[in-house]
Amino acid sequence: MKHLKRIPVFFSLLLIIGLVACKSSQPNSAANDTLNQAQAAIVQADQIAKQLDLRTKTNPTSAVRDFIPYIEEKKQRAKKISDELNVLIASDKKASKSQRTANDARIQELATELKQITFELGLIDKSMAKELDVTLKADVLFATGSAKLSSEGKEAIARLISADIKALIDNWNTDPFLKEKEKLVKLYINGYADKQGVRDDRKRQTSNTELSRERAASVEGIIREQLEQLKANYPIAVEISPEGHGEALPPGVEDNGKSNDPRRRICMVSAYVIPRLQVISQRE
Repeated sequence: MKHLKRIPVFFSLLLIIGLVACKSSQPNSAANDTLNQAQAAIVQADQIAKQLDLRTKTNPTSAVRDFIPYIEEKKQRAKKISDELNVLIASDKKASKSQRTANDARIQELATELKQITFELGLIDKSMAKELDVTLKADVLFATGSAKLSSEGKEAIARLISADIKALIDNWNTDPFLKEKEKLVKLYINGYADKQGVRDDRKRQTSNTELSRERAASVEGIIREQLEQLKANYPIAVEISPEGHGEALPPGVEDNGKSNDPRRRICMVSAYVIPRLQVISQRE
């Protein structure tokens, strides 16, 4: 009878030991979940990078080229997080209780950082999808050989801001979380010229390069004026980069051998709008 009474106690001890052993051998689910998040972030960054590569090959002056170094930075950070998580998972089985507590805290920190990375990658992806690329004909904007905007040209640019750029801003304002966040409005203005001018190639090229620069600067000036008016109702920061390319061929245009070529007398505007990444954190 004494032996019979001890049997339940004996099996209880075995059960406790087994449960402890089982628990110690179980993988850290939080670590594995976070590792999956890191791998997903790497895949997400790769997909965006491929889109950027295709976009910039088609149009080297595309505004979204700004995102290339940022995407690479986030991808490399996600890889380092993945490596650190693999080390934590491997060491967890032999870790002491206090070390596991420290590991769990570190895993939580990495999970929070990954959520921010994923959130920001999502903002970039959405901004890229709405990138604006507009070609403005110089013959509409300017008189021959002039960098002074015509009244028709000013109206065309005003419509560009009041309709297209404003729509890019409003695209973010449908989200209550992002509506009050400051938006960066980034524009690249690229001026081009054909080969009309004096017979001396060097003088002509110099003159046309200067003309394309002055025209891009004129377009920049009116765009700034229009965007200043939008600031009264929208929390935006504006960055504009004008550049004159002279007689260089615009993206997608082939040389037809003619000096008078309206396809080359253009200003290309490439723009995106995105919430300021350095002043925004993921929603809770």
